[in-house]
This record gives sequence, structure tokens and C-alpha cells, in this order.
Amino acid sequence: MAKTAVRQGKRRVGVAPAGGDGEGAATAAKNGSGRKARSGDPALGRLEEALLAAAAGDFEVRLPARRNDDVGRLEAAFNELAARNAALEAEVVRIAQIIGREGRMTERARLDSVGGGWSTAIESINGLIDDLVRPTTEVARVIVAVAEGDLSQKMALEIEGRPVKGRRSRPGRPTTSPSRSTSTSWCR
Repeated sequence: MAKTAVRQGKRRVGVAPAGGDGEGAATAAKNGSGRKARSGDPALGRLEEALLAAAAGDFEVRLPARRNDDVGRLEAAFNELAARNAALEAEVVRIAQIIGREGRMTERARLDSVGGGWSTAIESINGLIDDLVRPTTEVARVIVAVAEGDLSQKMALEIEGRPVKGRRSRPGRPTTSPSRSTSTSWCR
């Protein structure tokens, strides 16, 4: 009886008799989808297993893509899609480490040779980083100036024409902390 397999990194998962009741069960259990491939065609069964794994967030699955027919082209297209998803995942992890943990606020996300939704996702991530970094950079600038004895520096209440939002965005107005209703803090 023929066997189907999906390659995951250097491991093979989803090995089961082709067309049998157990086809895709190992992959479905492994990827958490709870679904198993149902195709009678082994090549389509592999593709379905790989798609289910990717839908469950496993972007390391790759198909053989050795055939010179429609199935081979579908397998190659799946591999390219999975590789792009894996690259986006790796880039988000990289940028979170560099900006969030190391504090290098000038770093931005990038993916080579992408367009469409991939480009929109990277631009959105970078826009979010910019929006979060600007006020932090402005606060740091004022704190450094004050620490150096320059009390003439003021914090901008608008950045690129947009007001800085928050409880303490208006100078000279008291705000009450929600956790301590009796304490008052001032921002100048």
C-alpha cells in the first residue's frame, strides 16, 4: 500500500496508508487542526495535510514539488507561500527582540521582494512601531535635557500634527490615578 508524507523541516509527518481511514491523522493530531486529509489521491492528500498544518500555524511543512504537472506546480506554490509565512513570522520575532528587548528603536521590519498584502503587513508593523516610538523618544529627549540641567525644554503635545494622548497629556492639569483615587499627579 502506498504511503503519503509531508516533510516538516528534516522530519516527515503525516505518514499513513494512502486512501485509508488513518490518512492525515498523524498530521491532524500534530498540527492541532483536528481534521484529517480525505483525498483519495496521495498527492492531493499531501497537499491537504500541508494546508491544514499551515492553517494551524505550522509554516515549516514543505512538499516535494518534483512533479512536472499541475500537482507539482501546486506543491511548489504551497512551498513558496509557506516560506513567506515563515519569513514574516521570523521577522516579527526578530523585530520584537530588537526593539522590545534590546531597545534599538530605529530598527524596522523588512521582507525582501514582497508586494500586496505582505507589503501592507510590513508597512503596518512599521507604522505601529513609529507611532509607539515617537512619544517615547520625545519623553527621553526632555528627560535627558532636564538631567543635564536644561529646564527650558518642553515636551511636544503634538507629534506630526496629532495630539499626544493619555491621561497626562495636558500640562498643569491634575489627573487622578484610577488605582489610588486620593493621589494626584501633575504633568508640566
